[in-house]
Amino acid sequence: MSILCVALFINLGAAIWRKKAEVSGAVMHMLLLFACLDLIYFFSLIDLLKPGMWASLAVVAAGSVAMLARDRESGILTRLKEYLDTGTVLNMFTSLLMFCIYFIRKPILYYWDETRLWGPMAAVTKAFDRLYTIGISITDSRAYPPGSALLNYFYTFFDRDYTDWGQLASYALLFIAVFSRTASVVEEKTGKKALASGVFLFLFLSPYTTLYHTITKKY
Repeated sequence: MSILCVALFINLGAAIWRKKAEVSGAVMHMLLLFACLDLIYFFSLIDLLKPGMWASLAVVAAGSVAMLARDRESGILTRLKEYLDTGTVLNMFTSLLMFCIYFIRKPILYYWDETRLWGPMAAVTKAFDRLYTIGISITDSRAYPPGSALLNYFYTFFDRDYTDWGQLASYALLFIAVFSRTASVVEEKTGKKALASGVFLFLFLSPYTTLYHTITKKY
């Protein structure tokens, strides 16, 4: 459940922050997500990965509370209309859907590069709360960038143990963020929410028909 909680936390934070920044919810979501990942990466370089994670969540939470306090005089419906746009709503619902699919089916890693590199990198980072390159030797992973391991650590922070399906779900949530941003660009250019939603749906369904690593065809 922690994956879903973190995903919705970032979505809600983006919905609140976007009003102040005057950007779409999809843009704000990606900015917050990447800012959090950057922050925990810099903390991880000094072997303070867990404090860095708490710091990133605290920054998002504090900023959200401060902005909500400023808007407390507005009605609830008014604030919802201001906070929730097409990208935010699509991101929230599809994040919930993907979490349910991965939670029920629980896919595993089985390709060579996954079991040799990406899986062990994320598992060690999760188990020791530190980058796999700091005093830990695992296979050939020390030379590879930590992006996937930190992405998994971010979304599964409140889980007790590493899971393959959790890592795959974190990838899916990143894809959803990119798809939402693409849909928001379409809406900005055309002004048509239906078209933007259609583009998002096409992108969302495309991995199930064109890519080799899907939870419908392989698991």
